[in-house]
Amino acid sequence: MKKQNNKALFAISAIVIINILIFAKAYVSNISTPVDKNDTKEISFTIKKNSTLREVSNNLEEKELIKSSTAFYIYGKLHDTAEKLIAGRFVLTKTMTPEEIANTLIDASKSEFVIT
Repeated sequence: MKKQNNKALFAISAIVIINILIFAKAYVSNISTPVDKNDTKEISFTIKKNSTLREVSNNLEEKELIKSSTAFYIYGKLHDTAEKLIAGRFVLTKTMTPEEIANTLIDASKSEFVIT
């Protein structure tokens, strides 16, 4: 009986570890690579006053500037981006990584104008 419990625990642990590794690989891939490294067309992106990180993440994905709003949201939470988002209009491209986009959206000097 104890051997069966150990086998079941091992199997469950292996499944959990595999899922964590798959998630980590997908997260790193989504946060470190641009949507299209060849598309340099400038895209205007506006953050409205009091926008949440979730709203910004979803809007970026809708404009096809990021691959995954969830990965961007997690990145933002891990790097305190939510509290630093600047309301304003930014020029972004699909050649930017989500990390570069996040850094742009928290830098007032990179905004075409700031909404106060």
